Amino acid sequence: MKKRTLCRLVGALLALAFVAAPSLATAQQPVTDAARGTARRLAEEGDGLYQAGNFKAAFERFDTAYKVVQVPTIGLMLARTLVKLDRWVEASERYIGVTRLPLPATATDLHAQAQRDAEAENAALMPRIPSVTLRVTNGGADLAVSIDGATVMAALVGAKQLIDPGTHKIEARSGGQVVVAEVTLAEREHKDVPLALPAGTAGVVPTPVPGPVPGPVPAPRPPPAPPEAGPSALTIAGGVTIGLGAAAGVVALGLGLDAVKRKSDLSADTACKSDLQCPPEYHSDASTYNTERIGTTVSLVLGGVALVTGITLVALAPAPQEPAGASADLTLGPGAVGVTGRF
Repeated sequence: MKKRTLCRLVGALLALAFVAAPSLATAQQPVTDAARGTARRLAEEGDGLYQAGNFKAAFERFDTAYKVVQVPTIGLMLARTLVKLDRWVEASERYIGVTRLPLPATATDLHAQAQRDAEAENAALMPRIPSVTLRVTNGGADLAVSIDGATVMAALVGAKQLIDPGTHKIEARSGGQVVVAEVTLAEREHKDVPLALPAGTAGVVPTPVPGPVPGPVPAPRPPPAPPEAGPSALTIAGGVTIGLGAAAGVVALGLGLDAVKRKSDLSADTACKSDLQCPPEYHSDASTYNTERIGTTVSLVLGGVALVTGITLVALAPAPQEPAGASADLTLGPGAVGVTGRF
C-alpha cells in the first residue's frame, strides 16, 4: 500500500514539474505539445519500472524523456537509475548535469529541490566510486589502451581514474604486441593495474602482413642471332660464270696445243700437202685436227664471254657483309675449275 502511494506521489510530482517544462526544454529545437506529452508519459512509465526494480527498462524511459524535455526532476531520476545499474561514473556526470541546468523564473520548487537532491546524492556517491591506475611499461608511440573496449585517453594512462564497480577487461597494444589484464573492483576500492608489454616494444613499428611472394622472374632470352650474311646472288652467279669461263679457257688451251702438235705431225709427213690434203689413211688425223681447231676457237670465244659476264656480275653485286675470317678462292687446274672458301 505504501509503495503504490509513493508511486502515485512521484508521478504527481513529475506531472507537476512539466508545468514549467516549456522554458526548460532545449533551445535548439522547439518542443511540441505532443512531444511534451509523450515525454511525460515515458517519465511516468520509468517511475513505475524503477519502483518495480526493473532499472534497465526504467533507464530507457527516463533517458528518452530527458532527451525531449531536460528538466531537473527527470534528470534526477535518470541519475538514480544509473546508480542502481552500477554505472556510477555516468551517474555522477548526470547528477552534475542536473545541478547545472539553468532555472527560469517560471520554475517550481520541485525543480530547485531536484537540483539540491542531485548535488547531495552526487557528493555521497563520489567517495564510493572505485578507481584504477593503469601502469604500462615498454609502450611505444603507438600505444593504445582500452577498458571494456572503450579507448582510454593517453593523458589518463598512469593517472588515477574513476571506474564502475565490477569486473573489467583492460588491454594495452603497442608494436603489434598485446597484453590483457582483468581486474575486479568493489566499492571505494583502488587498484594499480600493471600492463607490461614485451621488452623492445617501444618504438617498434608493427610488422605489416607480408603479401604473396612473387615467383622467380625468368631471365630474359637473348635475341636470336641475325643470320650470317653471305655473298649475294650476283656474286655467286659471277663467281660461277668466271669459273666456267676459266674452264673453257683451259679446254681451249688443251685443244689448241693438241691441234698444233697434230698439224705439225701431218705437215711433216710428205704424203700430206701444205693445205693438209692427205691420202685416205691420214683422213682420220686430219679430221681430228679440224675438230680440235674448231673446238679451240669455240672454247676461247665461250670462255671469253663467260669471263666478261662473270666479272661484270661480281662488279655489280653489293659488298657482302661477311663475318670475320670469311674468304673465297678460285682454283684452276688442268681440266678443272672450282671455288673454295669459308662463308
